[in-house]
Amino acid sequence: MDLLIENILSETNKVILKYDEVAKKSGENFNIFKILNLTSNEVRTHSAFLAEILSSNGSHEKGNSYLKEFLKIIKLDFNFNIEYYSTEIEKHIGFINDNYDEGGRIDIILTDNNNNCIIIENKIYAGDQSKQLKRYYNFNPKAKLVYLTLYGDPPSKDSLDGLNPDIIQNISYSNEILSWLENCRDISINQNALKEAINQYIHLVRFLTNKSTNTEMEKEIFELLLENKAKFISSLKISNSANALLDIMHKDFLSKMIASNSKLYKTIQHNGFIFNFHQGEDNDGLFVGVSVTKDNVLGIINQHQFLKDIGFKIKKEFPFSFSNNNYLGWITPLGNKTKYEYLDEGLKFELYTDQNKLSLILNDITFKSEAFLSRLESIILNS
Repeated sequence: MDLLIENILSETNKVILKYDEVAKKSGENFNIFKILNLTSNEVRTHSAFLAEILSSNGSHEKGNSYLKEFLKIIKLDFNFNIEYYSTEIEKHIGFINDNYDEGGRIDIILTDNNNNCIIIENKIYAGDQSKQLKRYYNFNPKAKLVYLTLYGDPPSKDSLDGLNPDIIQNISYSNEILSWLENCRDISINQNALKEAINQYIHLVRFLTNKSTNTEMEKEIFELLLENKAKFISSLKISNSANALLDIMHKDFLSKMIASNSKLYKTIQHNGFIFNFHQGEDNDGLFVGVSVTKDNVLGIINQHQFLKDIGFKIKKEFPFSFSNNNYLGWITPLGNKTKYEYLDEGLKFELYTDQNKLSLILNDITFKSEAFLSRLESIILNS
């Protein structure tokens, strides 16, 4: 190995070990949300926590203080009475109609005494539903629509269904929410239990947005790599090689997962429709599910009451599953991680170098996938 590269690896490893020790001493590695496996549950964790903090009647007993900070951070240009308002989560606005442009459930909604509304659509890993934001707009065209994602991604065209994207305010957990939470923590400085609860949630958000590594560590490593040109160029070689290796690891895991679960692939015909059972990877991550075609055409689920009824049954039995106009249902067999890239780097290494570890993970994926698809097949054939 090149001596300079060996020296860089040795020095950066020392920095990493130092900050790992800092994290241990600060307790950053302990997080109640992780322990209870609630890291990415949009309703039970994130919407519930955010709504409680935003509520003027929240158990925090801070009145509208946190809402004031929220409106300040996101720079919301909207006439909203912060003295008299209510906060709801999972607000039912009617059953979804055949055109999918009315009904559904709103993640978080704030309504003042003049019926001015702030609607927050909260996305962690789930994809958009068909015409989702259009339905919320139709519920109250005067409402301010806020679209919250991990990194500030805009909503899909399918969700907007012709709405002008300029009427949507995009915010992120990684930027606005983190800044707001830190301000809320400062406001709560004299209330230890409340401050620590907010702090725990901040650690969770940092974890979800890949900011849990101490920024001081990154600064120190940057300074190390910028000591001279040779170190910088060598560090780029290391980075390029590491990224190439990660890509190889990813492809290797995906191919082995698909090969180990090849028996999951099947096609059944029922009531004039073709149901395709398969797994794979898309922008939402690794998945296993059932798509539907009729006359080789996808995107037909919302056009047939028979298929929508099946979809409702699946969602009722598997509330953690996802669906859209192509898929009756799918799950992410990696659970909360959803994507290979979200896995811990140490685990990625083990999955590539340790066949026993890989077999355990693949067996778990197969077990979950088989159970899910078997039940979906039963629901389909009995409908």
